[in-house]
Amino acid sequence: MRYWPTTLIFIIGCNPPQMCYQNHYQTLTNYAVNATETTPEGIGVDSSGQAVDLAKIDRLTDELEACLRTNFADDPAIPADAAAKADCRTDGVTPKTNLDPNVTVKRECLTVKIPTDWIVSACSGEEVLLLPADDAFCLAKGITPTPECPCRWRVATQDDNTIVSPPGLKLYKAELARIVTGCNNVWVVPQITACL
Repeated sequence: MRYWPTTLIFIIGCNPPQMCYQNHYQTLTNYAVNATETTPEGIGVDSSGQAVDLAKIDRLTDELEACLRTNFADDPAIPADAAAKADCRTDGVTPKTNLDPNVTVKRECLTVKIPTDWIVSACSGEEVLLLPADDAFCLAKGITPTPECPCRWRVATQDDNTIVSPPGLKLYKAELARIVTGCNNVWVVPQITACL
């Protein structure tokens, strides 16, 4: 009985864990992440000592959030065929065919990692990660990989809440949409694609 008040204080004093994104996407990268900067709107950034536009991260995030809200405001449904092709799921498990029309990006959950080992492709001129992608992804875009120009990812998600991107952030919105909507392939859902 004399230990009860201490236990009660401990239970009351604990905060529940933050409900961040849990899409259970495959993690293709394993970078150490140490957010040493924060955007004005609260997104953590690990720039690895490189120049990155923190205001741009917030602007792209705001644009995506506003666009998703607009596109799903009148009809939150995702067409069933598109939802299946996009592999849309709630918490990475239950298939879903709608999106919350009041979608709010959980900025406090997100981190952007700018790795030091990105390059500009000599073939495409695009910033790419040194992360090999399956040739099928490039072929689907009409790009034939070669030994000099292998297929590479341009952005990735690590541990559900970290976006790994070169500093130009060209595909940041697409990867953020993937995390926020729970749709693995955002390019096949018309209401999402319009926001990218």
